[in-house]
Parts: sequence; C-alpha cells; structure tokens
Amino acid sequence: MVLAEKSSFKIYQRVFDKYTFKTLAKMVDKKYFTTLDFPISTGKEADVYRVTTKTGFAAVKIYRIETSNFKAMQNYLIGDPRFTRIKKSKRGIIEAWCQKEFRNLQDALKIGVKVPKPIAFEKNVLIMEFLGTKEGSPYPLLKKVSPKNPEKLIKTLLLYIKKMWKANLVHGDLNEYNIVMKNQTPIIIDIGQAMSTKHPYAPELLKRDLNQINKLSKKYKVKIDTKKIYDKLIKLTN
Repeated sequence: MVLAEKSSFKIYQRVFDKYTFKTLAKMVDKKYFTTLDFPISTGKEADVYRVTTKTGFAAVKIYRIETSNFKAMQNYLIGDPRFTRIKKSKRGIIEAWCQKEFRNLQDALKIGVKVPKPIAFEKNVLIMEFLGTKEGSPYPLLKKVSPKNPEKLIKTLLLYIKKMWKANLVHGDLNEYNIVMKNQTPIIIDIGQAMSTKHPYAPELLKRDLNQINKLSKKYKVKIDTKKIYDKLIKLTN
C-alpha cells in the first residue's frame, strides 16, 4: 500500500489526522520508507506499523495527538534534565515525547541494552528498526512465548536494568508486553517513558521494573532478590 497513491491517500486520511498524514508524507519524500504496510501493535498512546524500505523493512511508531494522555506524559518530561525546553501545548508534549523515545533508544544502545535501533523522528512519528524476520513477520512478545531458559532470561533482564541505571536511565514499564523475543534473546521496546535517574520519579520507576521482573521470576520459578538489587542500585545515585 503506497502512501503516495491517490487511493491510499483517501484511506490514510480517514485513519490519521491531517498533521500526522503530512508528517508521514514528508518522511516518504525523504525516502525513509516507501509503503506503509500494516499495524504491528496498537496502544493507548501510539500505534506501530511495519513499513517497507528500499532495503527491507522498518517500524513506524505514530503517537496520537488527540487521544494521548499528554498530562501524564508531561510529568515524565518535566524534571528530566535532558529536556528543559518543552512547548506546553498538547502537540508540543507529544513531539517532545517522540524525541525522548528516540534519545532513550540511542542511550540504551550505547550501553549494550538490546532495543530497536532508532532511525529518525519527525514531529509525532518515530522510525526504528523492524523487529522481525527477513520475510517481514514480527517477532513475538514475551507474553506470547515460553522461554526455553527462564533463568537466563531473568538474568538478562536484570542485567539490562542494572546497565540502564548505571548509565542514568530507567525504563519504568518493563513488562511482558514491552519485551520482544528474538529467538531466546529479549529486546526491550516502548522506552518512551524511560527517564534519567536524576528525575525525582526514578526510584519509583526502578521499583516498578524490579516488581515486574519479580512477577516473571515467580511465574518461571526462578529465585531472585529484587529488594537487594534495588537497594544496591539506589546507593549508586546517593
């Protein structure tokens, strides 16, 4: 389904608002992708689509401007020292959030945490690596699969949390729906809400992530001590 075709314009104009549609068309003009294929996932704040590029596939994440909870988003932005100049309008908050996810993905990759590689962002649209097969099928969420080595999975996720915290970053929503499995390797997604450990909410987000890992460990019957890990990491920032 080529975005530039007249028939596709009619379809997408009904799906996206005018502002988003123009942004997508601009990214097509810049040759970031050629076709918008199908939705991979839908969420409260954004939808993710597979797109076709000249070399294969990519993923496009589109943040909704009208229905997103921009007031909640604002709380995650204000206090983050990386984002000091934010327009207080709904559109401004959404655009800052999109930029924040792009930046978070970059920061996570630098420290060896597996996340989708960010490619570009424009307004409320983020382009990133497609997590899927060469044939174009998306990798499954952790929620949909049974890991062959649960202990290794838990250790890897805890390692990601530790690496991020030591690099002044915390995810804040690390659950089975935000982890994609490439074979037996976990890849973290939906990292837009992740924030600097210098943010006053950071300890609470760290506790939230560790609680999620604790739930997984009980599900897979893997013994871990998340309280000990929490106390040790918190000491690093004090």
